[in-house]
Amino acid sequence: MTLVPESLKASLEEQRQQLEEEIARLRTGIAQQQVQLTDAETRLNGLNSFLGVAKQTPEVVAEEPGGNNRSICDMAAHILAGRNGEPMYYKDLAAAVQQRGGNLQGIRPEANLVAKLTSDSLKRFVRPTRKGYYALKSDYPGAVSVGSRKNQREE
Repeated sequence: MTLVPESLKASLEEQRQQLEEEIARLRTGIAQQQVQLTDAETRLNGLNSFLGVAKQTPEVVAEEPGGNNRSICDMAAHILAGRNGEPMYYKDLAAAVQQRGGNLQGIRPEANLVAKLTSDSLKRFVRPTRKGYYALKSDYPGAVSVGSRKNQREE
């Protein structure tokens, strides 16, 4: 057991508390911006509907520092990769994607996520345990990819 000097321990505790406060501020800012984004999208959809313009929802949903765009499926894969092979319920996965800036529009965002996972061109997602739970194919290589029946019909 390593003994940490009290002065170092106090300094580290102060840094920890500052980081927790910064994270809380950032999460509040993200939540406020998500509300503003949803409001702007609602107004845009209303205008598009009035003008007869087709609704355009790009697959690219979030921009990372450095200018890299990530799709819904990329974000879901990243979230699942951090779970060490543990499947995740689709509603929880949708909430996690939205929390990271994923734009899952509609009345049922979780259904939109499932549709995107099913049509993932890289076939990265499986339902390894039971309906509603998703994981990465790399964690369950024997499981059938979601959307495999859909892909067979299209071939």
